[in-house]
Formats: sequence, C-alpha cells, structure tokens
Amino acid sequence: MSLNVLFVGETNIVYLTEHKGLDSFTQTRYTEYASVFGKTLTDAGHRFTHIPCHLVQADFPQTLEALQAYDVVILSDVGANTMLQRPDSFAPSTNYLRLIRDFVADGGGFIMIGGYLSFAGIEGKARYHRTLVEDILPVEIQPYDDRVEAPEGISVEMGPAPHPVIAGLPHDIPHVFGYNRVTSKAGAEIIAHTSLGDPLIVLGAYGRGRSVAYTTDCVQDWASPELLAWQHYPTLWARLLHWVSARQTSVGASAS
Repeated sequence: MSLNVLFVGETNIVYLTEHKGLDSFTQTRYTEYASVFGKTLTDAGHRFTHIPCHLVQADFPQTLEALQAYDVVILSDVGANTMLQRPDSFAPSTNYLRLIRDFVADGGGFIMIGGYLSFAGIEGKARYHRTLVEDILPVEIQPYDDRVEAPEGISVEMGPAPHPVIAGLPHDIPHVFGYNRVTSKAGAEIIAHTSLGDPLIVLGAYGRGRSVAYTTDCVQDWASPELLAWQHYPTLWARLLHWVSARQTSVGASAS
C-alpha cells in the first residue's frame, strides 16, 4: 500500500567564517539530509513530501483538512520554536503542534525521529517537553538536554516486546552513535532498545491514531553507515510506516 508521507526537517544552513592569518572569508552552505531518507521511502513506493526547516512557516498545512491529505507526518530534527513561532505576524495564527495532535486523534500517524532538535535536544532547545506533541507520543520527554553521545558506537537490540513490526528481523541492529534519552509511557510498546537499557523505538496510540518515537537519527551523524546500509533498514521503515498509518478501531488515549 502506497502512503502519502509529510516529512518536516532534516535541513540546515551553515554560515562559516574561516581565518587564515590576517585574511578571512565566509562560506554559506545548505544541507538537505532529508532527501537521503526520502529515497528510502520513495523506493518502497511511498509519496514523500518534504518541508525544509526554514520553510515550515510558509509551507506547513494551515488546516486539519489540509493535513489529512497525508497518512503520516514525520518531524525530524526541527525544534518546537520553528513549529510554533511566527516572527512575521502579530495576529493569532495556526498552532501546528495542535494540528498534529488533532490529526493523530482523528486517526493519522505521527513519527518523531531523533536528533539535536528533536525531543528535548541539545541544551533542551528542541523544547518538546510538555507540548501537545509530547501528549501524542508514547514517551515522556526530558526538560533538559537529553542526548546520549556514543562516538565509539552503542549496540541496539530488538524487543523486549514482540511485535509484527520486528517479526523475523534479526535480534541485533547495527550500532548507533547517539540518541535522545526518553522514558516510555504506560501501555507503550518498546520494540528496540540500546545496551544501556534506553528505549530506541517505541510505539503507542492516541485517540484513533498511532505514534512512534524513533530516538536515533534516520540519516548520518547518529545513524551509523552500517545501520543505513543494513539490508533490513528499508523493511523496518516500511513496517513502521504501515503500522503507524493504521487507524485504531476504538479511541485510545484522550484527545482533550
């Protein structure tokens, strides 16, 4: 089944000043890692719409009806400030996190992917703690810097909960170089965890919809080359997308 996926984030603009003795010069570059992950989804037959971080305020759907054109919404390495603040407007405007909450409550699928501006993030600047996004996720987000950095690599295992998403996949997953540390909520299903015992992939329900906390990266930096080249990586993501896009037959968590 082909899904319509809205992916927000995974871009950056770098402005660099380089000094060489008495001389200096500046460079500006734009990086769009989202296209790498997008290829994984389009190769599987899904439709992939990407909104870069700097275009969120211009391009994110303005109404619930517009957002419901998608089956799954993914936020990856884009902070709550970008989703909430409208520096060019002094009038009431759309609360995108409320739209996402309502989208999931009505049966949509939502995934947050880890990164420096996901969950709590670097210096707590992602700032999703105590937001409407935390309400719909199957994890509790820390109010401070939640990064676990492991430059030597940290091992990952499937489970402990048996689940169709991981059925038949190897028990061991290629290592990662970091992730956001979260705490799973009551009733959530942890389908992958690190050797430190922290959840890495957690599944949950909200209203008629479903959500996934995927606490490491989907592209380079925290995701190791071995993970991205893992023969089961496309299968894992295909199953996550199909699971999260399936509507609940009854209302789960309160959407109030």
